[in-house]
Amino acid sequence: LSEPNTLPLDYCRYRIGDGEWSEPVPVLKADALIRAEYGLEKRFGSNHQPWYLYATGVVDTAPRGECGVLWSFHVTQVPENCHLALENPEDYTITVNGAAISEVDGCWVDDDIETIDISGLLQEGDNEIELSFTYRPNMEIEDAYLVGDFGVKSLDGAARPGSMTVIAQPGKLSEGSWVGQGLDTYGGAVRYRISVEGPTDGSRVRVSLPELSCTAAVIHAGDEQFVLPWAPFAADITDALSEGVNDVWVEVIGGRHNIFGPLHTPWEGWTGPGEFDPDNPKWRFEYYLNDHGLMGPVVVERVKL
Repeated sequence: LSEPNTLPLDYCRYRIGDGEWSEPVPVLKADALIRAEYGLEKRFGSNHQPWYLYATGVVDTAPRGECGVLWSFHVTQVPENCHLALENPEDYTITVNGAAISEVDGCWVDDDIETIDISGLLQEGDNEIELSFTYRPNMEIEDAYLVGDFGVKSLDGAARPGSMTVIAQPGKLSEGSWVGQGLDTYGGAVRYRISVEGPTDGSRVRVSLPELSCTAAVIHAGDEQFVLPWAPFAADITDALSEGVNDVWVEVIGGRHNIFGPLHTPWEGWTGPGEFDPDNPKWRFEYYLNDHGLMGPVVVERVKL
């Protein structure tokens, strides 16, 4: 894997003050309901974006009241390395299974998505991450993510919030989609190793990837890299090979959809703010996941000139 695996925390419970926790709702829905409690408009459109608010000087930071957000998730096998990734962690008092955390040690994907090490705080079975905070209108309550050396699996078939459990990270993959192999919500790249015999008798060696689902692919042979940004995914790698058997790596680059979404609305040729809106009439609870991976065998051809 090119980066740690991930699991989105995109459904939560919320509460106002010392009230009862709500039923699980999308995080953006919780944000809208908290805002409604304080007579504030739902955050939607450019006039609620931070860049617009700060550019126009219309930034309301007056405290409205105490609130909480609670994420629950399941762990089958506790990972040695796991981080919580979220935006603006300094706005919250954060606990993991009751233990307070606060020390930011890096970022993930974007400088604004900061990470806090929660290794050693997770337990087999049910786990909880709670944010306590004073709500201000300029705050943005967004999805959080688990990032670490683990796999994910649905407990009951359908991939959806609350059904995914943290398992051991897969050691190797079979041909086919990463979905269902522990990498359902992974957003990076995977390298597959193949053995290729070096050229003989003046033949040329061509590697083809006829069954591939990806953003792009890279073939690594010797010191050479063959970048394949679009179909046909094929390259002549002859000059990068040595005599005998060579280890050649096929790197399949996935995409960010399965972690950043939109995860709950279907792809219909366009992605805009409405596709992330829980009030979208096409919103469904289950995840819409893209298939990424080496979907069929690698073809190695020898062409004698």
